[in-house]
Amino acid sequence: MTHSPTSDYVIRPALIGNRSEQGYILKTWLDNYRRNYTSRFIPNEVYYWHHHKLIEALYDRPGAKWLVASHPEEPSVIFGFLCGERAAEAPIVHFCFVKSKLRRFGVASALVDELAKGYETPALIATHMTPDFQRFRHAAPVIYNPYVAYYGLEPGWQKRGDDADSLRNLPRQRGAETQDDAQDHP
Repeated sequence: MTHSPTSDYVIRPALIGNRSEQGYILKTWLDNYRRNYTSRFIPNEVYYWHHHKLIEALYDRPGAKWLVASHPEEPSVIFGFLCGERAAEAPIVHFCFVKSKLRRFGVASALVDELAKGYETPALIATHMTPDFQRFRHAAPVIYNPYVAYYGLEPGWQKRGDDADSLRNLPRQRGAETQDDAQDHP
């Protein structure tokens, strides 16, 4: 259990066997990611059925790490949570959530830092990208690979174009031109 000296919360393992806590995490993840731009075009019955199955599979996946930021004296008062894994090359963040009133107080950073303890690389692999999680891109390279949530991180994944060096060499997306590029294209 980690206590933050600057805030009133602790980082602890999630109580996956606890029906109330597990239910809160499941419902919160499903409802919050449902509003995300990457899932808004999926019909409700398709999204909820398949994503529920995915989260259940992550509950049972060996090596999955479920962390909770909670009140230090009332562990049932949850401020945020993270589901991730510790792959050999980099930590994998499947989903990170912090209650909206508690954002920008370092809770998500503390959850990610707890997962990433001991890694030499600052890179993260993210399987669920949200606008709030994209803020971590300034602190560490974030490799977005949603398929890791379904299949795990296969050996040799860096050779398939997912590593940070390969990503830097990809052509920029439309609309990401620099000022010089904009002058070259009227």
